[in-house]
Amino acid sequence: MQHTSLIDQKLERLRADEAELIITRSAMLADAVDCSMNPSNPAGTFPGLPSFQLLTSEDALKMLAEFPSSVVTGWYGFVFGVLWVYLMKLTRRVRQPAASGLLKVLIGGVLLVAAHKVFRRRTVRITKQCSVTEDVSSSPTGPCRVVCNVLTLSNSHAGTHADTPFHFTRDQEEAGFNLMQYNGSACVLDVSSLLEERKSRAITIGVLEAVERSSGITLTTQWRILFRTTKGTTVPPAYFDIDAARYLASLPNVVMIAIDSISVDHTSMSPICEGAHGAFFSDRVAIVENVVLNQVPIRQSSGGIRGVVRTVFHPTQAHQDSWGCSVWFSPS
Repeated sequence: MQHTSLIDQKLERLRADEAELIITRSAMLADAVDCSMNPSNPAGTFPGLPSFQLLTSEDALKMLAEFPSSVVTGWYGFVFGVLWVYLMKLTRRVRQPAASGLLKVLIGGVLLVAAHKVFRRRTVRITKQCSVTEDVSSSPTGPCRVVCNVLTLSNSHAGTHADTPFHFTRDQEEAGFNLMQYNGSACVLDVSSLLEERKSRAITIGVLEAVERSSGITLTTQWRILFRTTKGTTVPPAYFDIDAARYLASLPNVVMIAIDSISVDHTSMSPICEGAHGAFFSDRVAIVENVVLNQVPIRQSSGGIRGVVRTVFHPTQAHQDSWGCSVWFSPS
């Protein structure tokens, strides 16, 4: 496909451009800023979706189990009781004792089976404690504590994560992104003040042009761009205007875009394959969401800083539609 060949060309240039960088900077982590968001942070997920949390038995019951109404269950019992009494009275009208007895057994069996099916669906049964700490040490002099029967509640886009094509493409067989796209030279651009001035949360081409002038960072030469859209205050999540997303995707070098919002699209955008997600994917630009960039040392007057980004993916957070990760940024 065309976009596959385009990203292949970019990666070939990327390998040549960063050959020396990989050797000289790959082991330097001392100056790195952790830009990862904990999946348990409620701000890092869509409204209505659960953030990561460890469940106890009581939590699991409250969040995952649906308790049947005791009033409705009582009425079911009352109805079965009335039916039993009424049908037993009817059997008394049968004059032959053998037939009357057989009818009672038949009616009783039918009511018993029906009651069993109804009441079985209206019970909650917990067989084991979940997410409990146990001391598995065989010595009385020291503990060895382990959390057993771990049960968690989360969603695949909680915390810092990289979107996979499965998240937004109609073709579920699309291949994922190359790991090179997430590691190497990068820049962080601070557009938070520009968004405040415009009283909008949309990153437009005008915003991109303004931050390019103030930071002195030429976008056409960048491989990976991380966008800081908030100064740490609680504001609606920022997103990319479709034209800005198309512009970034069309740049000759860009292979990854990251943002400190829950999505590169507006939360009401649907379908996202026709929004910023689709625009970036048209040129196979990788997407990372929910990065935390408040600690990156950007001078207020500059609006941007160059450096190196490192992304480590967590096997326990690998999903079809996203891959949970930790992101570090080392300023140059």
